[in-house]
Amino acid sequence: MGIFDIFKGGNKNEKELVSLADDIYTKFHATCDVLEKVKSKTSSTDLIKQLNLKGVYEDKYGTNLREIDLDIGNGHIFSKIENGDHSMSNFQKYNFTITGIQDYSGLSLNFDYEKKKRQIDLLDFSKLFGKMSNPINQARLDSKKLTADGKKLYELIHSKGGFKK
Repeated sequence: MGIFDIFKGGNKNEKELVSLADDIYTKFHATCDVLEKVKSKTSSTDLIKQLNLKGVYEDKYGTNLREIDLDIGNGHIFSKIENGDHSMSNFQKYNFTITGIQDYSGLSLNFDYEKKKRQIDLLDFSKLFGKMSNPINQARLDSKKLTADGKKLYELIHSKGGFKK
C-alpha cells in the first residue's frame, strides 16, 4: 500500500465481497440453526415463518411445495432448502445448499438432516469433470470454472469459522 492509497477509500469490489460474505455467513448459520430444530410434520409454511424470525426470507418466485428458495441478496448466489423425502407437508428431512454461479462459481455451502454438518467447499467443476467430447457440454462446463471472486468469497466466509471438517 502506497502513501496515497489511504485516500482512495479501499477497493470497492473488496468491500462488496466482504459485505456479501457477511450476509451469506449470517444467513447460512441462521438457517442451519432453524433446520437443526425442525421437528416432524413441519410444513414449508411453518419453516418459512421460523426462518423469518431469524431474518432469513424466502424468494417467493422460486419457492414451491418441495423446495424453499431463500433470498441471499445476490442473483449469482442460489440458496435452496430441498425436501429430502419429497413430501409436500413435512420438511423433517432436508438438504440445504448455497451455491455460487457465474461471478462466484465454485462456492458451495451445505447442510443436511442426516449429518447436521455445516460444510463449505470450493469446487472447480472443470477439473472435476475434465474434458468433454461434446462442444456444447464443454461450453457449459467452462462456464462453471472456479472464479477469483468465488475463491475470495470462500476465503472470507471460511475464515469466520463455524464449519466442521
